[in-house]
Amino acid sequence: MNQDPISKQWEKSELIFALALIIIGVSARFLPHLPNFVPITAIALFSGRYFSKKFSLAIPLSIMIISDFLLGFSIVTLFVYFGFLVAIIFGYLSRRSHRWQMIFGSAIASSLFFYLITNFGVYISGNWYPHTAQGLVDCYLMAIPFFRFSLFGDLFYTTVIFGAYQFFTIYSRGKEISREALLVIK
Repeated sequence: MNQDPISKQWEKSELIFALALIIIGVSARFLPHLPNFVPITAIALFSGRYFSKKFSLAIPLSIMIISDFLLGFSIVTLFVYFGFLVAIIFGYLSRRSHRWQMIFGSAIASSLFFYLITNFGVYISGNWYPHTAQGLVDCYLMAIPFFRFSLFGDLFYTTVIFGAYQFFTIYSRGKEISREALLVIK
């Protein structure tokens, strides 16, 4: 089967690119940033969309395990990892679409699911809120400022990561970089 040059290039550089994303993701968790304004969800989406199955799961989990080893683990960590697994799945499901709307919709959905999953984890695993319906509502309400930062960060980093990749694929194929070419996701 004859592959196009970008496919061959991608296979050769998948490990290097995966390691670069891991380094970026781990570094971002240690650099000063707004609460939850980090590229992990965007990296998980990107991994699910473009990487093989073994890398799509390994990249975000490696970022989290390496950085959590230094930052610390808690019972909520399991919910956080599950939230990023959902983002990987959304990335995988976006493979058939070549529209930016699908990518941004996936980023928004990933942010929302991450918010719902992780705050449910906070609610059931700690004593911060009473284990009542009102306690659950309070838990979600108190997390809205963090959700806002997560959503903005996820949209920002999704734009940067997917945009850079789109630019790279167009440039590496020797095609003219135009607005129309940038708007069709490969």
